[in-house]
Amino acid sequence: MTATTVETDRGATIAYILLQTAFENVGDALINRQLIEILSRDVEVVIDVSRAPAPFLANLALDARAGITLRRGGLLALVREMIRARQAGKNVLFVLMPGGNRGEKRYDKYVMNRAYNRFLWLMTRFGVRIVQIGASYEALGPRYERLVRERARLMHRLIVRDRLSADYLSHLGVVSHGILPDLAFNLEVDYARLSTAPAPEFAKTIAFSFRTGRGFLSKDEVRDVVAATISAFPEARFKFVSQVESDAAFMKELAEDCRGRIGKAASHEDFSQQLDRYREVYGDCGLLISNRLHALLLGLSVGVQPLAVLRPAGDVKIRGVFESIGLKDRLLDAPVTPLDLSPFQHATIDAGSIADLRDTRRRLQDGIRALIAQSDASSGHNGEARG
Repeated sequence: MTATTVETDRGATIAYILLQTAFENVGDALINRQLIEILSRDVEVVIDVSRAPAPFLANLALDARAGITLRRGGLLALVREMIRARQAGKNVLFVLMPGGNRGEKRYDKYVMNRAYNRFLWLMTRFGVRIVQIGASYEALGPRYERLVRERARLMHRLIVRDRLSADYLSHLGVVSHGILPDLAFNLEVDYARLSTAPAPEFAKTIAFSFRTGRGFLSKDEVRDVVAATISAFPEARFKFVSQVESDAAFMKELAEDCRGRIGKAASHEDFSQQLDRYREVYGDCGLLISNRLHALLLGLSVGVQPLAVLRPAGDVKIRGVFESIGLKDRLLDAPVTPLDLSPFQHATIDAGSIADLRDTRRRLQDGIRALIAQSDASSGHNGEARG
């Protein structure tokens, strides 16, 4: 791939963000933090944080970043500021939240989202450009599908994070404008450890991080995965990790059961309120078994070998991401009894996948920068792309 240098006029574009997401999910903090970090390199970023709880804001670490202005006046105040910026001749981007989209909307949420789509339509009348970067889409219900079709027609750019999401939207008759890697790929990665992790380090500590419930693994299926892993590595220590509040009770239960009933060294680690603990939590692990994408990517960034255990034909976003970086062999379908971990006992990430990881980070950063430059240019400002 030919490298592309993209120049942007920093003063020409302002990106506005209204923080409204799954505040209890540290994965959402992770991807929003990376998105804001990349955007703020090239444009001024104005963020309304009036709805965000203090722990979520702490995870974003916004106060230490240049080029970012925080607002607490709510949506209407943000709208007035966007309109004034347009009147001053600025190219205004309203950046919607990244993240996963699946399932169905309750009727009350559906009505609220229909109203929000009307609001977005109104903003386009003022020349505000609606952008979404880093979303995934799978298995939507009829109401959710209608919302997505409606909103997509208002988008200046709809950038998804994997090919499976793009294909799913195409099936719905929705045109996406490109694919960029998951925003978590902006993390620095310990490539050396990924490519050289020795077998003793693998067996030293193994981490689990699972979500359960409808559309995901059942608790019994997760217990089977844990039991098979303990059987395969009887001398290992085990960590049961929750990075989302809703996972904590079951992960804690598994840790207590592992210590009490089975008599193994096990701990429960929770960093749902403290994103930057991920290095401490995963840093001494050799293997991370999970069905949470951002748990797997956080572990990967510190050199932990990832293994995704998923529902057959489910978890599209994880499959899409892993396939894109050459890690399709790290996907296992449940039920997995007996679970054969022998292929992973001496596992490392091969040179090809390391190259894919490096290229993925660069493509993410360059792709967002190019989007801004193209938006500048089409609005009459002097953004220039040079091959």
